Amino acid sequence: MKMLGAIGGFAALMFVSAGAHAVTIQSTYSVDANAVDPGLQIQTAENAANPFTYNLLAGQSVTFDLFDIWTNENSLDFGLFSGCGADCDPKPISVSFGFLMPENGQSTVTGTTQGDFDALISQEGELRWDGPQTFSYGANGDGLIEVALSDEDFNTGLFGLDEGRGAGATVQASLSLLNDASPMDVPEPKLIGLLGLMLIATGLVARQRRDGRIG
Repeated sequence: MKMLGAIGGFAALMFVSAGAHAVTIQSTYSVDANAVDPGLQIQTAENAANPFTYNLLAGQSVTFDLFDIWTNENSLDFGLFSGCGADCDPKPISVSFGFLMPENGQSTVTGTTQGDFDALISQEGELRWDGPQTFSYGANGDGLIEVALSDEDFNTGLFGLDEGRGAGATVQASLSLLNDASPMDVPEPKLIGLLGLMLIATGLVARQRRDGRIG
């Protein structure tokens, strides 16, 4: 009976350990944007803690302010006949995430910044991301974290740009735990096989005791 109780406890522990648990996600981040001519000159400043830390269950996500973006230019380069100049040419921007937990690794979200104007009346900066990026982790690489960043318009003004950080925008990050990594211990089929062997051995011991062969 004691052995049966131990096996029952082992089985319960196995199923509990296979249940949902929170994963700690911690990452640093750095922004690289076009800060000099040619092109719209971009300034950025951190908004979130660096590194940031969140605890998520599989399927959960969290959205938070990541960094501020703005320009100190007060107008876009343009000509009456040539249209918008170099300030309206797309320039690369990227945010590199250096994951510390659940394990070390990197993922980078890329996009572009550029100026835009509407019939010389309204001018603004535009930030557009190429799309979310994922970070995989775990012994089998099946843990999956997704990072998506918000598109933003910034420093919108009439007959020019409304320059400075106060007229800029805040980029938000959406952090999602798409899938938790499978356990690094014994694979599940082997656990089930081990449990089956233990049950068979217990049955044999109980039978021998019943037949009087074991005191």
